[in-house]
Amino acid sequence: MTNSSAESAGGGQITVEQFGYKQELKRALGLWDLVIFGMVFAVPLAPFTIFAYVLDTSKGMIALTYFMTTVVMLFTANSYGWLASEFPLAGSAYNYASRGVARPFGLLCGWALILDYIIIPSTLYVWSAYALSSVLPGVPNWVWIFGFLVINTYINILGVELTAKVNKFFLWAQLIVLAWYFIAVIVAVIKGTGGSQFSSYAFFRAEDFTRVVIFAAVAMAVYNFIGVDALTTLAEETKGGYRTLGIGM
Repeated sequence: MTNSSAESAGGGQITVEQFGYKQELKRALGLWDLVIFGMVFAVPLAPFTIFAYVLDTSKGMIALTYFMTTVVMLFTANSYGWLASEFPLAGSAYNYASRGVARPFGLLCGWALILDYIIIPSTLYVWSAYALSSVLPGVPNWVWIFGFLVINTYINILGVELTAKVNKFFLWAQLIVLAWYFIAVIVAVIKGTGGSQFSSYAFFRAEDFTRVVIFAAVAMAVYNFIGVDALTTLAEETKGGYRTLGIGM
């Protein structure tokens, strides 16, 4: 079914009923709920964990690397937005691949999606536990990890509306840390702390610039954007359907 024919059949917007499903999930999320959910899932502080690796791989051209990665991810987000308009179902990549290509591809994408959503929280739990162990060395790492798992599971069981409220809290907490970090960096550069200074090398260095260097760094930096696609799993819980979802992406 094409986008135009499905829209005309659904009164201007494709509905889940046209795919043989019944709308059972509560549409409680607005545009900003989606944006916040995507940002929290991608983790604004994520670049901290691999910054040094991306910096080394890019030969210092870190700003150029993240600019190119952002452009690539904008195309990816746009593609997800179009797919969400064609298949406004909560299955995300599973539904897109199985209905747009073939069911075997959907099976592979579905399992890849599940692994993705297992790896991301697991990685965050481990990194957070190591960070907290430096503050409270007497507490074993496994205690922190288990605590994160229990809290996260409990919040998700209580429903998407509570999850949205908790996401807002964590987003603001991360943005405050980022603001403090940027201020500290600017002050350090102005004072020349540790020999730091403003430089255009972060954007381009002719002597080190090669496609191999930049694309290798981009392949690593894209890890910091993983999670934005999670918005499409909320297709059946979003007010305004795929239109809101596309804008959010």
